[in-house]
Amino acid sequence: MEKGKFFEGFVESIDGMQAGDQASVPVTFPTNHKVAELRGMEAIFDVTIKGLKDMMYPALDDDFAKKIPNCDSVVALKKRIRESITEESLISTGKNVDKALENAIVDLVDVEIPETLVDEQTKTKFASMMSDFKAKGMDDEQIKSMITKENYDRYKSTSRDNTVRSLRISFVIGEIAKQEGIKVDPTEIESQVLLPLLLVLVLALLHFPSLRILVIDRG
Repeated sequence: MEKGKFFEGFVESIDGMQAGDQASVPVTFPTNHKVAELRGMEAIFDVTIKGLKDMMYPALDDDFAKKIPNCDSVVALKKRIRESITEESLISTGKNVDKALENAIVDLVDVEIPETLVDEQTKTKFASMMSDFKAKGMDDEQIKSMITKENYDRYKSTSRDNTVRSLRISFVIGEIAKQEGIKVDPTEIESQVLLPLLLVLVLALLHFPSLRILVIDRG
């Protein structure tokens, strides 16, 4: 494991442990975790070191390079690796830009989100989660047993911050798009993949730092 490739602080917590050692490591799921319901949540990982192994590297020569598809020499292999690293760096940079723009929205714009909209969005996400469970093979009886007021209330409580954040970003992007005459697909707003619109948003905020959007409670 490498630092920065797993949960923050996890690798540092197990560094130096030997085979047979055990530890309980507290972690916090990143706010951009691919599973929305886990974003920002805290957990404890119980770790047991089963064994330690050294990594043995093969000789970097043409014979080794030829084992890699579409490579016939060390020179070709190094070129392919450089191209791969460049592509990975671009993807990583794009994710960092997305995160920075989202933070700018949350920090600079005051959006009032009615509780009815929070509840509506939470119900949609909760239903989507149940649908995902069914798609992964969980039977109907198990799913029905999970759909209780207690489970829903717990889910709403743990996901509230992320739900409000998502709604805030969606409404702001929609408002800026409307002001700029940009047609926006609601599904694209919800998925937060419209980087160009986010850029428009940040530019608008720089010119109008006091921008405030009021969302009318439909309930």
